[in-house]
This record gives sequence, structure tokens and C-alpha cells, in this order.
Amino acid sequence: MPLGEIVPYIDWTPFFQAWELRGTYPKILDDATVGSKAGELLQDAQELLDRIVAEKLLIANAVMGFFPANSGGRRH
Repeated sequence: MPLGEIVPYIDWTPFFQAWELRGTYPKILDDATVGSKAGELLQDAQELLDRIVAEKLLIANAVMGFFPANSGGRRH
């Protein structure tokens, strides 16, 4: 799948948590304490992501499967 098609579905919250900026995206951008830094970080990340997509530096691969479930004979 083209990486550019995945970009709109990125959940940025774990990205900010990795940088120890607590809050959920997009609310974190309005936070009085970390909002400005979160905005700068997001802008830098999106610029790099745009470059990755434009230059095709990464390829998105995935495998998905559906498997039958077994309860082991127990009924709930």
C-alpha cells in the first residue's frame, strides 16, 4: 500500500508520549504547558514524513489473517 495513503490515519498520541509530552492529539497542541513544543515537534515530524513519502524511503507492508476461535469447550 502506498505510504501516502496511510498518513491520514496516523495516531500522533503515542509519538508525543515517546517524547514525554503527555496529552492526546490534537488536544495536546492547545495545552498551555507543552502545546508550543508539541506543535514544533509535529511540524518537524510531518516535514520528515513528507520527505519519506515523496522519496519513497519506506515501504508499508502488512499481513492480515482471520482465524477461527475456540473457547476450549467452556460456555459463557
